[in-house]
Order: sequence, then C-alpha cells, then structure tokens
Amino acid sequence: LLPVPSIAAPFRSDYRMSLGLTTAVAKVVSDFDPTIVHIATPDILGFQAQSWAIERDLPVVCSYHTRFNTYLKYYNLAMMEGLLWSIFGSFYSKCRHIYVPSYTVRDELSEHIANMRPDALKFWLRGVDSQLFHPMRRSREWRRAMLGISHVPDLETNTQAAAAEEDAAAEADGEVEEAAAAAEAEAAAAAAGAVAGGGG
Repeated sequence: LLPVPSIAAPFRSDYRMSLGLTTAVAKVVSDFDPTIVHIATPDILGFQAQSWAIERDLPVVCSYHTRFNTYLKYYNLAMMEGLLWSIFGSFYSKCRHIYVPSYTVRDELSEHIANMRPDALKFWLRGVDSQLFHPMRRSREWRRAMLGISHVPDLETNTQAAAAEEDAAAEADGEVEEAAAAAEAEAAAAAAGAVAGGGG
C-alpha cells in the first residue's frame, strides 16, 4: 500500500478524497513494473493512474461496485447526474474490462455509457462460500483465543438454525417452480384451445 495526498470529503469527513498520483508513488509503481493496472474508483487518482497505464501500453481494468449516482440524489445534487455519467463515460470507455457485481449494475452502465465496448462488462460475483463458512466449522476455542469472545452460542443450535433456513429456501424454490410450471401448462392449454377454436 502506498499513501497519496488526500482531503476529507465535503459531506463526509470520514471519507478521504485523493488528490492524484504523486511523482514518488508513480516511480515506485514504475519500478514494480506491473503487467496490468486495476483501478477501483474514477477519481483524480483513478484518472491519472489510467493515463499512466495507457501511456505505457498497459491494459487497464476496473471494478464498479459503488453507485455514485445515487449519492447525488441523497445530497440533493441530482441535477449533476448527467455530468457524472459523462465523466464516467470518458473513464470506463478506456478500460478493457469493467467488473460488476450484479445484472442491475451491468444494465445501468450499459444504459448510460454509450461508447463502451459490448464485451467490456464482466461479472465479479463476491458471494460467500456456504460450505467453507458453515456453522459446522465454528470453533469456540478459536473465537475465545483470537477474538476474545467469551459467549459463543451452542453449535447444535446454530446448525439447526442453518438447516431450517436451507429447508425454507428449498421449499420456497419448489413453490416458485410449481407456480411457473402451472402457469406454463395453463398458457399451453389456452394456446391449444385457441388453435382448436380457430380450426372449427
């Protein structure tokens, strides 16, 4: 990690806004000799890092997981949304890949950034591995020793709760599948009736 100059955001003092890529940091990155550059935020630092990479013919990829346009509405700056998307367009159109967490975010970017390559958007799903992080793997001793947590619920209770949630989810999925099958059968029967009626 390399620190860069930053200031507190006007509306959120706990959020820092970078002021750009310094010569010293650029030299360290250049000495590191990367083969690809990943940028998380299209701020001043992000734009300068992108320019730095493009000048050296390095591929630039980015991740888009914060919907900054919704912040404008929250801070009563919705009138600036068009300008924001224009800035985003100039940035993301130069990225080889843009990694998004969901279909909703993908569709939003596709709608607002016209000059983006159709194959640029890629999914970067960051869910939790339910097998790796399963209640059965819980360790009272580790929690007490490493985290200082004295009270740990019984493993049996946690396992039963997890099993109940899985059963409820499976039941809900089954009900959805049954409803879809019924609707499909009803549509097919109606279509068949329409054909029969037309033939008579």
